Order: sequence, then structure tokens, then C-alpha cells
Amino acid sequence: MFGRVLEIMGQYTIVDMIGFMDRNFETHVIPRLYQGGVDVVREHRDKGHVTVIATAAGEYIAERVRVQLGADDIIASYTPTDGDHMTSDELGPMAFMEGKLDMAAEYCESKGADMKECWFYSDSASDLPLLEAVGHPVMVNPQLKLRQETRGRGWPVLHFREYAKFDEIKRPERLVNPDMTRAMLAYEASLLAD
Repeated sequence: MFGRVLEIMGQYTIVDMIGFMDRNFETHVIPRLYQGGVDVVREHRDKGHVTVIATAAGEYIAERVRVQLGADDIIASYTPTDGDHMTSDELGPMAFMEGKLDMAAEYCESKGADMKECWFYSDSASDLPLLEAVGHPVMVNPQLKLRQETRGRGWPVLHFREYAKFDEIKRPERLVNPDMTRAMLAYEASLLAD
């Protein structure tokens, strides 16, 4: 699925796609970020925890969410590039279902962290593998399938209702993929020129 999306996105330059994702992020994602999510990230950071946004989204959107919420890092699907276009030729692991679990386990190992000491917050049954692997699974506004699958487990449930009201829209300084970083900086330079 992500490979097909990358094939379609690859018809446009990375700069064009960053512009498209950027506009959609500010129109459709920012207004849907909950104040409770902002608060949870801040509470964990105040306790000295490393906060990581683990999402099936690609790295650009994941990084936008990370900086907006003030988290430390991301686990996201890597966006392969070929010159100035995205490509599906070198598609790596997907941060979805077991893929997200594998990427989180690798991340924890690289940081010397024990997954049984980690928290993970999710609304989706597709995140069950990771929810089951951490020591502190938390459901947030859980979808029906997640509620059904976890009935009787005693997992905490949070209900976020209030959307965050941000004083400023924050932007990442870099991305994992250097081609994506160059394109992002070129896009941002074009915004300043307008």
C-alpha cells in the first residue's frame, strides 16, 4: 500500500510533495491534535522520559507532529528517494502493525531501553502488537475494534475531547532522509520568497 502511494507521489518532485503535505498538515492534522496529547508528551518529558511519536505516517508528517507536540523523536515509515523524487524502489520496513513493533523494539534496543518500561498510547487495533509489547499500554479515544480486542485486559482508557490551540505552527529543522531535508529547506525558502 505505502509502495503504491510512493509511486503516485513519485510523479511529483519532493519539493512539490512537501508543499502538498505541508498544506494538508496545517489544514487537516493540526486542527485534530488534542490538548491531551500535548499534555501527555509534556508530562512524560517532565518525568525525564524520552518521548517518541510512533506512527504509520511517513517521516515528514511524523516529524511535523513531533515538533508540534514537543516530543523527542519519531518512529515512522522511511521515505525512499531517487534524486528529487520519492520512489518505492528501496522501500524499507513499514511502521504499521508488526512493522511498528519491530521498529520500536529496534529503537528501544539502540537506546538501551526495556519495552516493558515503556508507555504506548493508541486509538487503533492495528497497534495491538506494540500495545501488547509495552509495559504500559494506554488506549486513547479507542476505535470499536480496539475496545473489542482488549476487553477485560484492564488497560487504561483516556478520552481526549479538547483540540489543542497552538500559539505557533512549528516546523522541523531536518528529516532522516537528506534528500527530504534538502527539499523541505527548498520549499521553506520558497515560502519566504513569496
